[in-house]
Amino acid sequence: MYLLPRRDRENRPVIIGVAREHDPSVEGAVRASTFLMEEACRWSPHGQFTLLADLEGMAWKNVDYSYARAMVSILQNHYPERLFRFFIINTPWIFKLVWGVVRPWIDRRTVTKFVILGSEFEEGLQEIIHPENLPVQYGGTWDWRYTYPPDYVSSPDDSQARCVYPPVPSVLA
Repeated sequence: MYLLPRRDRENRPVIIGVAREHDPSVEGAVRASTFLMEEACRWSPHGQFTLLADLEGMAWKNVDYSYARAMVSILQNHYPERLFRFFIINTPWIFKLVWGVVRPWIDRRTVTKFVILGSEFEEGLQEIIHPENLPVQYGGTWDWRYTYPPDYVSSPDDSQARCVYPPVPSVLA
């Protein structure tokens, strides 16, 4: 997951998660994700953040129900007003199965923050995130490329994204 140094149209930080790189065997993913949300809140003048989950290339090996359940619980019980929108893009066929399991765990109020855009996502994302603050691969004009594993950690003012997963920050270990 990445906390981008660019913001949405209302100056909220944007977090991007790329599902195809999630490895359920890696310990500390929930703690690292929570740390990332805390950082986003700290950087936000509104105390809110926007999430973007890119499911392109997601496969069974990336499905992690315990992580999904924990994150849903954290978002709705500890960050109910912090999450502005949760965009889900590039949804593969497997998403329908996962969503069918996950959705009942989610409070109705939190479900309203989920925006499932599938593969036709550019216009929907650009309503919330200006194209100059949106990476090219997501319909924007910012020439930023996701790399895994990331080989940098930068400040919120840098031209690169801030990576906190992996590894788990030592303050959470």
